[in-house]
Amino acid sequence: MESLKTRVMERRAKLQSNLREMEPENHTAKDIEQALSAVDALITGDLDNMSEVVSAGLSRWLETNKYLGEHEEAKAAPLPRLSMSSAAVEAPVDATWGDKAAAEIKERTTH
Repeated sequence: MESLKTRVMERRAKLQSNLREMEPENHTAKDIEQALSAVDALITGDLDNMSEVVSAGLSRWLETNKYLGEHEEAKAAPLPRLSMSSAAVEAPVDATWGDKAAAEIKERTTH
């Protein structure tokens, strides 16, 4: 398992990278700036021999900010093109439905 120090530094670097790619007036950019300020205040000492208080603070910071900026990344990522050919549309079949219900669903979804 990765050390707390490694996880914090990787997350910090990811947030810094996200921040550089954002418009300054973006509300998520402001949230990231606050998160980075908070972690910078915690990592001022020796991270190889951190106290329990610092360790708890860094763990809490990781948990609190684990999804920060992900929404912005998702908006920037290109969406895959989907094909709607009739062969690609399959009706979900459950053994409890029976053949007639499955055939009816398949017919509705292919037309």
